[in-house]
Amino acid sequence: MNNAQARTLIVSLVIVILMVVFPPIIILSSRIRTYGGYGYILAPHFWGTSGNPNPAPDVDLARFVLQCVFVLAITGIVFIALRDKKTPTSNKPASRPKRSAVRHRLRQ
Repeated sequence: MNNAQARTLIVSLVIVILMVVFPPIIILSSRIRTYGGYGYILAPHFWGTSGNPNPAPDVDLARFVLQCVFVLAITGIVFIALRDKKTPTSNKPASRPKRSAVRHRLRQ
């Protein structure tokens, strides 16, 4: 793994952590699902504090999983694109000994 690939993994890890801390939310009120944007997972309204007339939001798992799949797919593509451009050794033709070395062996 080279430096560019390591940086790619670090950036994608930071993105996944931010997606977990600020997940997409939906608000359920009287059987109506409303997209609520993104919310901080540790905010008090997330856990339904008493006396709050607004319904507690819920994590939109379908959108969250879709985001994770896209981030992981893009990370994989970038990771592969940034690998070192080394030619495989198995595709190289076998090297032939120099003619002078062959003639020298034959004379002995």
